[in-house]
Amino acid sequence: MNNAQPLELIQHIDLNLFRVFDVVMEERNLTRAAKRLAVSQSAISHALNRLREQVGDPLFERSGRGVDPTPLAERMAPDVRDALDALTRGVQRSRSFDPTTDLGRVVVCMPDVVEPLLLLQIHRALPDVPIVSARLRRDTLEADLAARRVDLAIDVPRRTSLHQQPLLSDRLCVLSTSSKPISARAYRNARHVAVSSRPYGDTFEDLALRGVGVQRHIAVRCQTYGAAARIIAEAREETRPILLSMAERQAGATASLAALRRHPFPFSLPPFSLQLYWHPRYDDDERLTWLRRKVMALAEDIPLT
Repeated sequence: MNNAQPLELIQHIDLNLFRVFDVVMEERNLTRAAKRLAVSQSAISHALNRLREQVGDPLFERSGRGVDPTPLAERMAPDVRDALDALTRGVQRSRSFDPTTDLGRVVVCMPDVVEPLLLLQIHRALPDVPIVSARLRRDTLEADLAARRVDLAIDVPRRTSLHQQPLLSDRLCVLSTSSKPISARAYRNARHVAVSSRPYGDTFEDLALRGVGVQRHIAVRCQTYGAAARIIAEAREETRPILLSMAERQAGATASLAALRRHPFPFSLPPFSLQLYWHPRYDDDERLTWLRRKVMALAEDIPLT
C-alpha cells in the first residue's frame, strides 16, 4: 500500500480512476467495461495500472471469464460506489434536471404482456428519447439495475431486495376465430398459442392458470402478439380450435389485426398485477425519480379496450 498520508494520497489520485474501478468491479470484464465507458480497452488497462500504483495492490487478477477482484478491491468497492453516488447527487442538486436534455437513452425491462401498449405510451410521451425494451432476466436484474445497464423493470410481484411499487392491474381474456362462448372444458381441450421472448418455461398466463389448477396444451410458441393473431386466423379451418390468452388492455388491438373475437376468460381468476422495480441505490436519483413518475403516470393512461 502507498505510504502517503490519506489526504496526500487523495490529492494525487484522478477521481476518474475510481469510475473505471467501479465499472470493472461490476462487469468483471475489461472489454465490457470499455464498452460501457465508451473508451478503448487499453485505456481501461492504463487507468487500472495507475490506480494499482497508487494503492499498491493488483486490484484485479485475470480469470477465464475476465477478471476477479482481489480482497482489497472487494473491501474498497462499497466505499467507492458510495462516494461516486454522493458525487452524482451533489452534481444533480447543483442544477435543475431537464428531461429534454438530461434523460438520455432509457432502458426498461418489461414482459410481453405489457410491452406493446406501454412502450407505445412511453414513445409518444418522449418522442425524442431513445427507448429500449429489454428482455426481463430475473437472474441478472439486480446487477443490471445497479450497474445502470437497465433503468427500470416491470414484473409480477415477488420478494426481492429491489424497491418496487404497483404499476397496473388487468384481467385475462381469450381470442379466437369463433363467436361461440368458450367454456372451461373447451379451453382445456383446445390448442393454445403462447407469446414469449423465451424459448421455454412458463408464460405469464401459465402462472395465473396454475393458481386454479389448469394446464393448457401449447401448440405454438411465438415472440409477438401480431404473429399469434395471424396463426389463429390462418388455423380457422382446422377442427380443433386454437386460442390466445392475453391481457384485456391489449386484446382489442391484437384482435383487430386478424378479425378475431374476444371472449371472457372461462376461469375465475383475480386481476393480475405488475410492479415497477428499481435499485434502492437510486432512490434519490433525480433522473430515475422523474422517469419512475413518468412511467407510473403513463401506465395509468393505458385504456381498457
